[in-house]
Amino acid sequence: LLKRVPVYAVLAEDIGQRGAHLVAFRMLRASTPSAAPSDIPAVQRFFHRLMLRSLPLSPPLAARSVVLVGDVGGTNTRLQLYAVEEGARVMDQQRAPGKLIHSAQYLNGDFGSFDQIVSTFLADQPSPSLAPPPPSAACLAVAGPVERNAVSFTNRDWVIDGGALERRFGIGKVRLVNDFVANGYGLLTLDEAKECVTLQAAPKVAGAPMACVGAGTGLGECFSTASAEGSPYETFASEGGHSDWAPRTALEVELLGFLKDRFGQKHRVSVERVISGPGLATMYDFFSARFPDKVVAEVHAAVGAAGELKGKVIAQHSAPGAAPFCELCRLTMETFATAFGAEAASAALKWVPLGGLYIAGGMTPKNLRLLEGADSLFMRAFGDKGRLSPLLKRVPVYAVLAEDIGQRGAHLVAFRMLRASTPSAAPSDIPAVQRFFHRLMLRSLPLSPPLAARSVVLVGDVGGTNTRLQLYAVEEGARVMDQQRAPGKLIHSAQYLNGDFGSFDQIVSTFLADQPSPSLAPPPPSAACLAVAGPVERNAVSFTNRDWVIDGGALERRFGIGKVRLPHDFVA
Repeated sequence: LLKRVPVYAVLAEDIGQRGAHLVAFRMLRASTPSAAPSDIPAVQRFFHRLMLRSLPLSPPLAARSVVLVGDVGGTNTRLQLYAVEEGARVMDQQRAPGKLIHSAQYLNGDFGSFDQIVSTFLADQPSPSLAPPPPSAACLAVAGPVERNAVSFTNRDWVIDGGALERRFGIGKVRLVNDFVANGYGLLTLDEAKECVTLQAAPKVAGAPMACVGAGTGLGECFSTASAEGSPYETFASEGGHSDWAPRTALEVELLGFLKDRFGQKHRVSVERVISGPGLATMYDFFSARFPDKVVAEVHAAVGAAGELKGKVIAQHSAPGAAPFCELCRLTMETFATAFGAEAASAALKWVPLGGLYIAGGMTPKNLRLLEGADSLFMRAFGDKGRLSPLLKRVPVYAVLAEDIGQRGAHLVAFRMLRASTPSAAPSDIPAVQRFFHRLMLRSLPLSPPLAARSVVLVGDVGGTNTRLQLYAVEEGARVMDQQRAPGKLIHSAQYLNGDFGSFDQIVSTFLADQPSPSLAPPPPSAACLAVAGPVERNAVSFTNRDWVIDGGALERRFGIGKVRLPHDFVA
């Protein structure tokens, strides 16, 4: 997988400033005088929060349709067919609409190809005389990395290609998503009051990233983002479960050596080797060899005979009161819970999911006692991240009890696809033509419409020690072009030592007053983007090394700036 990743060393050292400039230019279209009054988005956000559970997240469906939903694992395939009525909508924290009209599960080994399974499923209708038309859309969650809407399976000679399925079965549009991406979409359908247990309560930030970490046969991870508050979330794949496992104790260092020998690795092992069902079996092997005097013969024999269910047996004999209780099983489960909490925290540090971090997978509901409570092994490890531990306190954390979120996520994606695959949509070949010309003329195609009026943008890089500010004049008609700097002529630039000022406002005031030509000073900026060294919440940031709070809304009001946005410095 890593061989397919383009990797670049960036020589430019000003990409933060350039990124802030690009963001500020994008903001111009919303902050020029022709835009709606600045208070309207705030009113919309207010009503969005007030009626979150009742607001539709999609326009009504134009015509009755059928969608195919699938979960294609390494061993089994589960397929479902839903009839979706005209006028159906997606609602927040509810399952995607549709009446289940057919469902079946198949053993992959009984078929020579995935096409044979689909053919069997579509032919085997409960009422053949009333069989529905071909699906308008299909979403298949597949166990593997998806590339160009196709996946190759490693444990069998199968290739599933979305385009080929469309052509063979007359399906309007087929989309393949990684199985854990489907889990990410499935989170959007959860009734959190009934289907989740809160592990850490914290206010959710509307529109902030969401993330999911789930342990089962393997360790899956994904994250979801919304382009703006109130817009639909999109989920992105991750192979974070194959990142390096880091031992935390002297005994775990020994375990790392055991794992490297077991799996033939010289330098590292994947975190999945510990946080998974098979990981429990491997850790039990280590502990039973390391502490032979603590082996319980009856339990040891049961683990050895359990085949793929060894993890279940280990968990059963780890709890106080188990008959018989096994100290090695307890040690295995405690190591699992600690590693799980630490990895969940690592995911939270990478994605800062202030919209919610969801702990999913088959192992979560079965081991809640190890996860629940501020003093649980999971939560203690989750909060043990040194200087960034206070940030993690602001992340809402939930244990997901529902085990069908992958299917529900695929259903949601298929429903979203309907609007693009109904007969009223443009011909299916047009997007391909557009993509061809985009690739052909990539360097010359504008990535934004032309700017309607001459504007000024303020760009900043606000670090812990220094602040760098720049002012750009952007001419009417300016456009963003691919792989080029954002447009604009630099008209003022300065750097300040933060310690010389009592507040950030004083720096901005000094900068705007200190123009090279005071008599020709430009008007207040139409947009400003300030890259700040710290986590941003509700367009504000608090600095840890000085008594500063920078608030975008307050800067707009004080300095007459059309719109201020504060991204994290590395986001810029």
